[in-house]
Amino acid sequence: MLRKTFMLLVLFISGVAMASLQDPKPPFYEIENPDQAIILRKYAQPVSFPLSDADKSIIKALCSAADGEAGVGLAAPQIGYSRQIVMIEIDQAAALLRGVDTLHPRQIYINPSYEPTLDAQVVLDWEGCFSVNSLVGKVPRFDRILFRYQDIEGQWHHELVEGFFARVAQHETDHIRGTLMVDRLTKETTHGTREEMRAARLAELTPEQKALYQQLSAPSISEEKKS
Repeated sequence: MLRKTFMLLVLFISGVAMASLQDPKPPFYEIENPDQAIILRKYAQPVSFPLSDADKSIIKALCSAADGEAGVGLAAPQIGYSRQIVMIEIDQAAALLRGVDTLHPRQIYINPSYEPTLDAQVVLDWEGCFSVNSLVGKVPRFDRILFRYQDIEGQWHHELVEGFFARVAQHETDHIRGTLMVDRLTKETTHGTREEMRAARLAELTPEQKALYQQLSAPSISEEKKS
């Protein structure tokens, strides 16, 4: 009996360890789901240093959720964690679609905030969101911001950023404030369902961009979710 109990305990512990190594990809929380919207609408909790094991796990989960998706950013509330942690990555495909030259390797930004520079202009560009299924559109954003954040070691950074990266930084930082891209759309901005906006989006692309857009717009992946 004792041996049987011991073996069951070993199997249980082994099963827990195996589950931790094979955790499923976290699902995206969506604003259309009332229960999930509660997390998305919260002002996320700030992170302290050194990072806790829980926050390290959230960072790991963020990266796992982003893997294989045609996205350039993700915030912890989007996978159910009300913490001020975001991830941004602008790869070659995203840069081509947006007509930008600078790539940004995957990086974690903790306790981020932003403010427009004195010479910043408000510009419109296409945005969608992993957490919004109902709408995509041209969202007004500042083209130049002062981006403030901590890295995973707790070191503070203050960077002047512009263009598409500034847009992504604003989009993701908004998430930890409980704000989504739909909140920044107005009656004057172009927006609608993904199907309605697809033709409008395609019309603005070069042939090379159009081919990439169509590839990324396969049923399982939408390019509009790229920011």
